[in-house]
Amino acid sequence: MQDPREPPDYSHNRPLLVDPKKEIYVCYDGDNNIQVFPFPKQRTIRPPDGYFSENAFIHNGELVVAYRNRRGVEKQVGYRFD
Repeated sequence: MQDPREPPDYSHNRPLLVDPKKEIYVCYDGDNNIQVFPFPKQRTIRPPDGYFSENAFIHNGELVVAYRNRRGVEKQVGYRFD
């Protein structure tokens, strides 16, 4: 259950604003302050067709994204950023 004193965007860490022209996004940081961040320099990752993801983690220096399709079939894909 969500704490009513905690802003909903902070609890999910969803951006409050994404501005592609200025290449910035605005969201809460870990101290509950609103921060402006530049777009990351890493490439964008597109999920495989028909899959979506709600979970990602770092394992042995590699980004691993856990994908699931509408039927519940799961797959994990590793991405290396050199």
